[in-house]
Parts: sequence; structure tokens; C-alpha cells
Amino acid sequence: MLSLLLLLFLSRLLGILAQRVGIHPLIGEVLGGLILSPLILNLVVITTPLDVFSQFAIIMVMLYSGLTTEYKSYTAHRGESILIAIGGVVVSFLLIYYVTRFLLGFSQITSLFMGAILSNTAIEVSAGVLRKSGEDDVTSVVMGASFADDVLAVVVLGIVTSLALSPGEGLSRVEGVKVLLITLAKVLIFLAATFFILSKALPRIFDRFLKGSEKVLFTITFLLTFLLAILARYVELHEVIGAYLAGLILARWRSHPDPMLKRTVYWGRINETTENMITALFSPIFFGYMGILLGDELNSISLAGPAFSSFIVVIIVIASMAVVGKLFGCGIVAYLKGFTKRDSAKIGGVMVGRGALELVLISYGFSRGFLDPVQSAAVITVTLLTVFIAPLLYTRFTRE
Repeated sequence: MLSLLLLLFLSRLLGILAQRVGIHPLIGEVLGGLILSPLILNLVVITTPLDVFSQFAIIMVMLYSGLTTEYKSYTAHRGESILIAIGGVVVSFLLIYYVTRFLLGFSQITSLFMGAILSNTAIEVSAGVLRKSGEDDVTSVVMGASFADDVLAVVVLGIVTSLALSPGEGLSRVEGVKVLLITLAKVLIFLAATFFILSKALPRIFDRFLKGSEKVLFTITFLLTFLLAILARYVELHEVIGAYLAGLILARWRSHPDPMLKRTVYWGRINETTENMITALFSPIFFGYMGILLGDELNSISLAGPAFSSFIVVIIVIASMAVVGKLFGCGIVAYLKGFTKRDSAKIGGVMVGRGALELVLISYGFSRGFLDPVQSAAVITVTLLTVFIAPLLYTRFTRE
């Protein structure tokens, strides 16, 4: 309880201060945990209760990420959004995989997992950068691409996770292709069964409760979240994928035509309640926990030795690939789809940002042994750097 008290207080406080000076609050929340970690004050260490609470917080954070997904933006520019998202994901994944595998010498599963993590774009960072831009076309395409990007990230992560949990290393080429195809089929079937089928069937159930209390609908939201999280784990995917899809189904439900605006009102209440819980409790606890994890890992690295120099090199290399992958992968596709060079550069720059989902996946990768402490610390650092880099690139290209 004392650890939770300290973590909640300092992470929330620094998150508020960061937001007031125009920085994404997750930076302040991670910094709060870093200050409390063994690296600096050594007041909070990772314990089983804290780890369990943070894992529950992950589910809530991912539910909220799905709820706030701009499904309408995706449908308004579906063709451009999908192609831009594919360009960014493919280029980023390939660059990060090949550089970490053959230049840095990481294992195959580590390189695959890093590529899967950092090929995604954080929709919350994109929304924050474009919130007051006033550029309707660029904003709609970026938000739509971020949505498509999230769906692609779920597919890539599901494949990589399933392969990691299967005896993939040492298989023959034929057996390896067979495992890959089975894994891909399993992921696609799960996504189709949840998003495409449930998102069409569940709105009728949700609509039945529009005449009642939103508390009942809120309970159904949590039941759906836990059910899809369990099903995701059952097919050897991570629970966060199921939680995200639950929020996504609700976001799609809200986007359906509703002359009386009841869906919009009820969804707004659910979203507001969830946002309050995330902002006040779950976000500072989880991201503060990631700060403690980062501090614990950095504490094991000698700041004056060769290990620290290698750590800095890893950060520079991975961060460069993460930026270049989105900037060129998304920007070139946007240009080929008819956007000006300036707007294409802005789209690529905004798509550079990574955020909450990446930190969730890093925590999962570390717990599963896909990432060692140094690799986890490096990817956390890269994720936080991109939160700063994305608005800087957008501002730079806007002024040109």
C-alpha cells in the first residue's frame, strides 16, 4: 500500500506538471517511477502485489485505447489510411528487425519482438500533436492510419507472440512455414470472430440497455473486456489484445448512425468514467511501474563501463530506425497517394510517435523473457524519445 501511495502520488504529480508545460503526461508518470526506483531514491521496488496491480492496469489502459480509437476517421479515408499504415508498419518492422538481428546481434525472437513493438504508432500521441492543428485532411488521414496501424500491430504482435511461445527455433523450413501459417490463421480468425462478427452482433445487445441505466452498460463493457482478454490468452495471444478489441467494438458501436444520439451520450458517459479512472489511478500506476522497471534495469548497468556505452549505441540505432521507418514508410506512401511533399512529411512525422501500447508490450516481453533488462530499458527509452520527436518533426515540417 505504501508503494502504491508513493507511486500514485509522484507519478500523477509529475504527469500533471508535464501536461501543463506541453509534454505528454506519460513522460512525467514514467519519470515518477524512475525517481522512486533503485536507480535514484530506492523507495519502491517491484513486488508481486505491485506487479499484479500493474498488470490489471494494463487491461484498463488498453480498454481505454480501444474506446478512444477514431473509427470514423478511418472510414472517411479508408484507402489512404490502410496503405499509409501498411507502409509505416512494414518499413519500420523490417528496418528494426534486420538492424537489431544482424547489426546488434540480438536473437531472432528478440528482433522480431522489437520490430513488432516499434512498428506501431501511438494514436494518443498522434491525437495530441494534431489536436489544434486545424488541418482536416491531414488529421483525418493520420487518425485513420493510426487506427489501421493499431489493427496491423495486433496482427503482427499476435504472430510474433505465438511464434515465440512455439518451438520455432530449430524447425525445418517446411515446419517453420507451417507454424507461421497456423499462427497467422489463428490470429486472423480471432480478429475476425471478435471485431468483425461481435462488433456487428453486440450493438443490438448494447442498444437494448439504452433505455436503462448506463451502469448496466458499463458492467457489460467490463464483462466483454475480461471475456475477450481470456479468449485472447486461450489462443496464445496476450490479454491486452482482447481488452483493446473490446474498446474497439464499443468505438465502432458509437460510430453507427444514431438519430436520437443515445449511443453517443451513453458512450460519452462510459468513456468519461473510464478516462477518469485511467487518468487518476491506472495510468500513473502502470507508467510509474514502467519507470521503476526502467530504473531497476539502468541500476544494473555501470554508468562508466562499456555496458553503458553499448546501451547508448543500442538506443541511438533503434531510435534512428524507428524514426526513419515511419517518416519514410508513411511519408512516401502518402506522397504516392497525392499528398504534397510537405503534407506527406507531416504525416510521416506525426506517425513517428509511440506510446502506451509499446510500454505495455515491453512489460509483457520482459516478463516472458523475450527482452533482457538492457534491451527493455533501451526500448522504453526509445519509446519515450519518440513522444518528444513526433511533435518536433511536425512543427519543423509545418514551418517549411
